[in-house]
Parts: sequence; structure tokens; C-alpha cells
Amino acid sequence: MPAFDLHAALDGHDRVFLAFSGGKESVVLAHMLEPWRDRVTLLWTNTGHMAPHMVEFVRAYSERFRLVELAPASLMGFWRDSGIPSEVVPTANASGDRLPRIAAWQACCAVNRTQPKVDHLARYGAPCAYVHGQRRDDPLIPTWEQRYPENVEAIAPLWEWAEADVMAYIARHGLALPAQYGEGYRDSLECIVCPAPMTAQRMAYLRRAYPEAAETAAQAMRVVLQETERAAIAIAEVICAEK
Repeated sequence: MPAFDLHAALDGHDRVFLAFSGGKESVVLAHMLEPWRDRVTLLWTNTGHMAPHMVEFVRAYSERFRLVELAPASLMGFWRDSGIPSEVVPTANASGDRLPRIAAWQACCAVNRTQPKVDHLARYGAPCAYVHGQRRDDPLIPTWEQRYPENVEAIAPLWEWAEADVMAYIARHGLALPAQYGEGYRDSLECIVCPAPMTAQRMAYLRRAYPEAAETAAQAMRVVLQETERAAIAIAEVICAEK
């Protein structure tokens, strides 16, 4: 796996914050940061809809690290006011010209998962390092491109790692992971009601472990599908009319 000089990256920083979700990358980073534990604080955004067993897993880290639990204003409030998070977003639903509103899922994650951490760093004010587990090959939130307050130096030790590197590190050091990893589902389950991005594997796990949350996500997906089909039919009618 690609080497990263964490000693050099943290040199001169008296306070280090780690974005922590309980997922595989943050577990690896917490282990890597053990030598600096006296100056490390874990920042965790509890969306209010995290899998209960994950909440327990994350809070258990408070026995070894300082843990700050943050929260967004209201996840469901965002859904209502800004839109249901989705991979496909019809323009009229995005603008609010047609209801229900639908939004890109990345926007929901940015507001409800990332922004509370950024706000905390801004309130801290003093120079600090902010370590996060974003990888170059990770298709999710582009944390590396996030704009941080001037007092913050963002550090991504796993940027050049592949998922296989992460799992190999975990195996080599015997690190404990949440229960879903043992079932082959490698996600931190920070928001179990979220309909996007959704896979058959994720839905199958939710149906088994958290059926009520699975149904909430499925209902949201049905709404998005209905609105997307409406927009697609309108496009198809225009195309067919040209023939």
C-alpha cells in the first residue's frame, strides 16, 4: 500500500481532529493516530438516522479518544425543504417548480454529514490538522475538494490507497469492524433511511437488520422513480413527435 508520512504531516500541530464515522477508513486512521492520541479529537456527525449498532460502535471509541458528537439541524427537514436525496434529479423537482422536491444526494450529505464538522473546525479557530479518510478512487463525497476554514490543514493519509489496501491493513492489525462488514456489506451506515446511493446489497442488508428504515428508503425511491419516469416520458414524447 502507498506510504504516507503521518509524522511529517502532523508535525507542528498541537490539535488534530479526525473525521470519524466508524467505517473502515476511519477505523484505520484512528489506529494510525494512536501515537498522537493525547492531541486527537474524533469528530462524529450523528445524523439521527445512523444504524443503532453503529452508534454504539462509534461511542465506544470515547474510551480511548476524545469524541465530539455533532448533529445536523434536521435530516428530514432537509428532505422536506431541499429535496429527497437521489442519484437522478428531474429539473422541475430540483427547482421546486414541481413537488416533491428532489435533490442530489451529495448535497444532502454535504449539509448533514460534512458541514457540521466544518462548522466545528471554524468555531475552534486555532490552527489544527483535520484528518479524513477520503480516497482518490472513492466515488462518494469529494471531501478532498471541500473548502475549510483558514485555520485548518486538511490531511488525507489514505488518498492513494485502494479499498484492498484498507482491508489488508485492518487484517494485518486485527482491527475490529462493525457487524455489517462480517456480512460482506462495507459501509458505515451513517444514514440508514437514505435512498441514494442505493444498491441491492445495501437494501438486502437493511431489510434483514432494519426493516423499518429499509421501507422508508424504499418509499423515497418509489417517489423518485415516479417523478423520474414522468420526466422521461415527457422527453420521449418530444423525441417521438419528431419522427
